Amino acid sequence: MTTKKPFLPLIFTIASVFYAQQAASDTFSYHSAICEAITPAQSAKMEWREAGLINTDPNNSLWVMCPMPIKVKENEDVNFGVAIGNAGNEVVDVDCILRVFDEDGKMKSESYTLRVQPGAVGVKTWDVDDEVFWPAIQCNLPPDTVLRGLEGHY
Repeated sequence: MTTKKPFLPLIFTIASVFYAQQAASDTFSYHSAICEAITPAQSAKMEWREAGLINTDPNNSLWVMCPMPIKVKENEDVNFGVAIGNAGNEVVDVDCILRVFDEDGKMKSESYTLRVQPGAVGVKTWDVDDEVFWPAIQCNLPPDTVLRGLEGHY
């Protein structure tokens, strides 16, 4: 009778190597799949496409919220960024807000309006140098505007 060697240690070894590579990296990125419309009614007007989360409502801008699952440590600078694509035929202005909580539990926010040309992708980056928790980026997407993804850099 032969015994099979367990497959589980191999999985843990592969996972450990992958985790070590991520931990050594100083850049993190998130697909727009982590983002959600802020209401169920608005969610019905958003679609997932190859390029990201797109507002298909021809008449209204729709808000989306994107949590960034990371904690920024004290004395450690980090940049948070969002990439917005314009699938329409006109220049669009996209309002985005970075929201974070400080160590006292108070919410801080910083707004920015990103101008995106037709067929182009615009990027906004916020610099954070305080210890913050639960960062999230919220954007008001005009019609035919695509939230492509999120990124951060230590």
